[in-house]
Amino acid sequence: MVESDRRRDANSSAEGSNWSRTEKQFILVIAVVLLYHFNVFSFVHRQDMGRSASSEMLADLPQDDLSADKSSDGEAKDPQELQITMEGRDWVANMDPDSIKCSNLDSIIKLRGDARPDEKELFERLRCEKRLADQYARWKEHSKKTKKRCEAMRADAGIEVGVDWGQASSSVKKQWKSLNCDCHYPAGWNDQCLQGTPPAVHNTTTAAGVEAAVAARAPGEKMKQIAGLSQPIIAIILGSTSRGYRWDSLEESPLVMVLLSSLLRTLEQGFEYRMYVGFDAGDLFYDDEKRREELTQWFEKHVSSPAKDKGITARFASVRFLNVLRKPGPIFNFLAAAAFEDGADFVYRINDDTEFRTLWAGAFVSSLAAFDPPFLGVVGPTCEDGNRKILTHDFVHRTHSYIFQTYYPVVLSDWWMDDWISKVYPRSNTGRHAMVVVTHHTWMTGGGNPVRYQVDYSHEPFLKQEVKKGTELIGAFKARACKHSTCAYPDGHLTPGWTGKYDQEKQTTMKSIFDVDWEEKWRSAEWNSSSYYRSDDDSSSSSSSSS
Repeated sequence: MVESDRRRDANSSAEGSNWSRTEKQFILVIAVVLLYHFNVFSFVHRQDMGRSASSEMLADLPQDDLSADKSSDGEAKDPQELQITMEGRDWVANMDPDSIKCSNLDSIIKLRGDARPDEKELFERLRCEKRLADQYARWKEHSKKTKKRCEAMRADAGIEVGVDWGQASSSVKKQWKSLNCDCHYPAGWNDQCLQGTPPAVHNTTTAAGVEAAVAARAPGEKMKQIAGLSQPIIAIILGSTSRGYRWDSLEESPLVMVLLSSLLRTLEQGFEYRMYVGFDAGDLFYDDEKRREELTQWFEKHVSSPAKDKGITARFASVRFLNVLRKPGPIFNFLAAAAFEDGADFVYRINDDTEFRTLWAGAFVSSLAAFDPPFLGVVGPTCEDGNRKILTHDFVHRTHSYIFQTYYPVVLSDWWMDDWISKVYPRSNTGRHAMVVVTHHTWMTGGGNPVRYQVDYSHEPFLKQEVKKGTELIGAFKARACKHSTCAYPDGHLTPGWTGKYDQEKQTTMKSIFDVDWEEKWRSAEWNSSSYYRSDDDSSSSSSSSS
């Protein structure tokens, strides 16, 4: 040791001002961090960039550290898995659409402070007074345990509900609020009390429940393949609700006012477009046969017919779903499953207040085709509204359905669906397209307007767990089905149910799409990408995910 130290000292003296090994390693680490920060590795890691010009327009999303927890020595450790509950608190599943309609009717009347003649007539016809009384009786029975705990706190602390906290400590106050104890007393009752705290998952929102709902669709809610048409099928899926609103015409809804009114100008040849609009059973506006027929006719007149004149096929279906959790996640999973069941090649999940600003179909498809393996991953548009760290709108190939049982994890029924799909695929298979632009007009459905669904923040802790599970499923799929950047699908075709000839024709069609120079197409396109609304119309923006 003495001799080696002496030699090291001699070498150090000879090198003079040269850096030591430790200093060199430190500089190397700093350099690696800087390269990572500036996304250099994403350019190196992305495979086959020359496959499509559109792949060069993809921007990597910032990635949070969602890896497994690390122990003190740096080794990964498996955290205890969070348990998904299928039992809510003070909550009863309402499976009767007419009863749901009565609840919505009661809420809008109380919210607006008056009842219109048509609302009074509907209230009487549905016998809503009895239905609401039955709902309250079921809620009261299911909430006995909670009331017992609240009664104990009230007695111990001398709480006068709605008047005085008495001797309640801060911890007691917190527990009182978390249990919604006010709901068990006349002074604290409000319309939200009946909703209670729903479970994270209900048997109607599991993969099996979604599959059953898809199979039970009415004939008019299904879109099957048109004979002789061999174009790639893009399904546009979204949910819409009138909860908290009084609309007298289709043009008052964001669905028609914003989304459908902007769709036609952005459709391009080479694809068949199918739009699935999902709504909750019991919705006061959409759950009406005359309204649904009116909506179908509007789409035919303003979208399908003009598109047909341009050689483009655009089809429409409004789809009813018993959404007992009153959340957006279950209806997205239902619509995506329905679209894939009907033979869709791609699914584009958007919102009913989304405005299309640019061409998008060919760019998205080409971007997915440029991934390694092709079509495994997710892309989305540029949207300046809301959280720009994630994809608030997403576009996938049906490969997604081969990997995951549902489009989004069933437990992530609120905001965190967006976070999950933005993080579950590798960075090299995830991107935001710089030249595909949408505007999310959240001012129409938020920013002081009634909240259309209550966000359950207890679902957020499941995000990390579901990303980890999803990453493992992707890895298993690649190991099982992919070799040399090519994946074999269960049926051997791009879409189940196709003949070899039909699949070959579609592949030829898709190849012609990949060969397009999208930058040149953007420069020469004769279409208007300006918004129907002024930029200052969007008075609200969210720092959280929005769905």
